[in-house]
Parts: sequence; C-alpha cells; structure tokens
Amino acid sequence: MNHLVRETTPVVIYDEYGTVRKIRTKQWKYEHRYPYGLHELFHLTTGPMERLNLYGEEQHTSTVEQLKHQLEGWFLQYTKPELDGVRQQVYGYGQLQHAGFLGKGRKAYHSGDE
Repeated sequence: MNHLVRETTPVVIYDEYGTVRKIRTKQWKYEHRYPYGLHELFHLTTGPMERLNLYGEEQHTSTVEQLKHQLEGWFLQYTKPELDGVRQQVYGYGQLQHAGFLGKGRKAYHSGDE
C-alpha cells in the first residue's frame, strides 16, 4: 500500500545578510533590502532560475504584501536588537565582528579594502 505524506506545516526559510532579509516558500522567494530597494520577488515554480523579478508588477502586489508582513513579523519576533545589523553597510567580503549595538559602532563587515 502506498502511503502519501501530507505536509501539515508549510516549510518557510528566513535569511538575512546585512541589509537584505529574505523569505522563501515552496512557490515564492522575496528579498527586501533595507532601508530602500532593489526588492525582488521570484516565482520559483515558473521561474526556478530566478531571472524574472516580479516585484512591482500589479498582479503580485498582494503576494508581496503577505510575504513582507510574514518576513517582518518573523524578524520582529526572533531578532535580538543588540545584534541586528540590518542598518549596517554590507560589502560582500564577510563579517568581521558583531553587528548592531554589540558592535560598539565599529565596522561589522569587511569591505575588501583591508
């Protein structure tokens, strides 16, 4: 007898790197860059290579609103304010030390110049 396993709880992935926070569901990936864009929305089942950014398209407004609300709610619940680096510049060369308040105002991310 073949038994199917049904998902009772959807799998959602949350991620961040500096000023970019992301939420990924089975169908969607939404990236929000703080404090301003370039935000991105990808439909993962019709565009698995993430080449077509759907952010800003009117037909996806409610999807963006729902994902952003879920993203911000999760980070509000689980982020430690003293470690939150969402307002610090990230250069893509790695993290040097604590970000946020615990970084004591020092540069948290490597710029590649050092």
